[in-house]
Formats: sequence, C-alpha cells, structure tokens
Amino acid sequence: MRIGLLLGVEAILVSSAFAGTISVQPSPLDVMAGQTFALEISASGITDLYAFQFDLGFTPGILAASSVTEGPLLVSGGTTIFVPGVIDNVTGTISFTADSLVGSVPGVSADGVLAIVQMQAHGSGEGPITLANVVLLDSALSEIIAATRDGSVSVSGVPEPRSCALCVVPVGVLFWRLYRKSRC
Repeated sequence: MRIGLLLGVEAILVSSAFAGTISVQPSPLDVMAGQTFALEISASGITDLYAFQFDLGFTPGILAASSVTEGPLLVSGGTTIFVPGVIDNVTGTISFTADSLVGSVPGVSADGVLAIVQMQAHGSGEGPITLANVVLLDSALSEIIAATRDGSVSVSGVPEPRSCALCVVPVGVLFWRLYRKSRC
C-alpha cells in the first residue's frame, strides 16, 4: 500500500514539474541521401506562450540545414518578431532561433508548430536532432518549464550528384585536351 501511494505521489510530482513538451517532429524520420525534408519544432501542453528560444544540433556530413521559418503557432496570437537563428553546417548547429509576440497581449494556449527547419540529407547514417537552450516565456515574461523530446533522422542510399556541372566540367576538360592534342 505504501509503495503504491509513493508511486502515485511521485507520478503527480513528475507530471506537474513540466508544463508541456517541445519536440522535434516527425521522429524518427527515414529519408534517402540527397532528399530535402522539413522538421517541425512543436509545442504541446503549454499555456500562455508569449516567447520562445532554442538551439538545434544535428550531425554535419549526414545532414545540412538550409533555412528556419516561423511556424503558425505563435502567429495565431498576434504580431510577432521572428529570428531564424544562425545556421552552421560545419558544426551542425542552428543557434538562437527565437520568436516573440509583440505588445500587451495574452500568450497562446494551443498545441502547434513553433518553427520549421528545412534540411537535406547528404550522407548515409543515423543523425540525432537535439534541442538545447530551450527558453519559454509566458505573457508576464515568467519562464515556463517544459520537457524536450529530441528527434532522429536515418539517411540511407548514396547521394546523387547535385548538378549536371559535376558531369559537364570533366567532359569539357577532356574535349579541350583532345582538341589541343589534335592541333599539335
């Protein structure tokens, strides 16, 4: 009886410690090398969300990011200021993606997409997608504590050439050498 009561109290404490979840969606995701795809950074179970910030990590060489755009969740609450962050494909990071409502308005109390990250698969392997430095603020600018759920992308196949220039340049050089040789 005591163990059951303790487990029940522990479950209540754990569930009340977080006001919701920020997660990478879809996860896990399977893609082919060379494929472009979108990942969503989503919020669920969070009330009065006025502003957020996060960093994202990924495996360079397997994945590359091309853009970060604002999701529809915060915009549904009014005018926003969105900062897409800084993409660094060498280190595999997107730093300081942020969004905030503007003015004296209530925060958003709904589930939805905070940001959309466009990525491309470059090499084969497993690529974890990690959330870090997540900060959520309510309309009183008090911190909202939320759990985070990282994601993963599995890339298979051999990357296709990115452009026809990869084929044309060597052929052009070959023809130039043959032309020069025939003139001599």
